Amino acid sequence: MHQTRGQLVAKRDLPIEVERLSHTVIGLAIDVHTTLGPGLLERVYEDALCVELRRASVAFKRQSEVPVIYKGESLTPHVLDLTVGDCLVIECKAVKQLHEVHTAQVLSYLKVTDRPLGLLFNFHSMRLREDMKRILNSRWSGFSSSISSISSL
Repeated sequence: MHQTRGQLVAKRDLPIEVERLSHTVIGLAIDVHTTLGPGLLERVYEDALCVELRRASVAFKRQSEVPVIYKGESLTPHVLDLTVGDCLVIECKAVKQLHEVHTAQVLSYLKVTDRPLGLLFNFHSMRLREDMKRILNSRWSGFSSSISSISSL
């Protein structure tokens, strides 16, 4: 279980396929970080993660555009770093510290794409495992009951 804003969320709240895929992606991201270390541009880590996803035969899309509609009008679309399968949104950062706005960004991507889980990686950290987040979409159409939105690894 993961501690989330005052309540515990069991892994069983997500389909097992989503959990397995998220663990695979987390492992691949840790491999990328272990190999490259901190200090590079976000794009380099994204490139390397794509290499690892391809080698692991994990289906993904890169730099997908998602439309944003405001009062019936199309605005500049969101551009997602990576989407994995039909269930994960991956956001790669290389910043000194993750902030709430980074979490909010991933959560907004999850809502507009109706995906259940986002993974936010900060490759600038010395230990990636300590600076990554699992972000749950409590509005995901696959949930039968409402759960909290954010959990840390």
